[in-house]
Amino acid sequence: MSLLHLLLDHRAEILAQSEKRVVALAALRPTSQQLELGLPIFFDQLTLILTKRQMEVSTPDENKITLSAGEHGKELLRLGYTLSHVVHAYGAMCQAITEVASQRKAPVSASEFHVLNRCLDIAIAGGVTEFELIRNEDTKKLEVMHLGAVAHELRNALNRASIALEMLSKGVVGLGGSTSRILKYSLAEMEMLIDRSLSEVRLRADSPLNMEIFGIADLVSQLVVTAEFEAGKKRLTLSTDLDPSLLVSADKHLLLAAIGNLVQNALKFTKPGGHVSIKSYAANGLAIISVQDQCGGIAPAKINNLFRPFVKDGVDKSGLGLGLIISREAIEKFGGTLDVHNSADGCVFEVKLPLQSSTRPAGIPPVV
Repeated sequence: MSLLHLLLDHRAEILAQSEKRVVALAALRPTSQQLELGLPIFFDQLTLILTKRQMEVSTPDENKITLSAGEHGKELLRLGYTLSHVVHAYGAMCQAITEVASQRKAPVSASEFHVLNRCLDIAIAGGVTEFELIRNEDTKKLEVMHLGAVAHELRNALNRASIALEMLSKGVVGLGGSTSRILKYSLAEMEMLIDRSLSEVRLRADSPLNMEIFGIADLVSQLVVTAEFEAGKKRLTLSTDLDPSLLVSADKHLLLAAIGNLVQNALKFTKPGGHVSIKSYAANGLAIISVQDQCGGIAPAKINNLFRPFVKDGVDKSGLGLGLIISREAIEKFGGTLDVHNSADGCVFEVKLPLQSSTRPAGIPPVV
């Protein structure tokens, strides 16, 4: 039995096995009709090439494979898949063909195997090329959007601070009142935006980490003033329950930006009148910092999207859409993890970092 006859006689079986492998790779990622047509189109193009070859007719234009694979790669990118999925999708087809050939004891000739490999190579190259091309274009657009968003938020905060300062300097209002709090909050917001942007630059540039050992409670206390003001504006309550004994080893500025993003995110999406809590505790040799909100919860299929740049699924579309991805990248730099799960009426973001038992900097031996 030739490879062509194997493909024609067992089309449904090979495609079913390919789809099973692709679904296993995709996990809970979304699909679409266009995506599901990608491998069947390639399969039919492969059989057409083998048919023409067997009939000693000139090989059809292989650009068709490149074009269809490019559309397949573009759709994978649109649905949030990674570059490895582009490669493994066609690898799944090859594995399915090989497995069915082995089960049916149908040896594939060297020339047919060469055609199969060539078609796979063309398809993978086409899919990867289009995937990277569109992703690079999207990245450039998002970087411009990012810069504009940072400038817009900084300008808003600066305007609030300028108005508050003018009213205070003219004696329209006195110190210690609401206007003073607006000025203080606006300055803190500008500091947070700048710190967050600097943290992102450091992550992108892969700058060396300034690792030190410090207390979680002291770090979180730096966020509370701004967080309480923001909570008051939205009629939210904010509570903290922090273990003062917990020590971690991290880059303080990056971790501060990471946890600050989680707190700001919780305040942004919690419904008016709701509650946000920040807790820290030890468990299984880990320091755990949890930020719990009352946003109403997130659909399981959308949880992975939370850690994709510029994705905003909530009602409040303000902000950069980068907070969570920056937080996760920073925390993973310190050997930690950032996870999210639904609670009864909202979400819980959990940061887990190795617990330190000493204030002595890592790598420096004790004095004897």
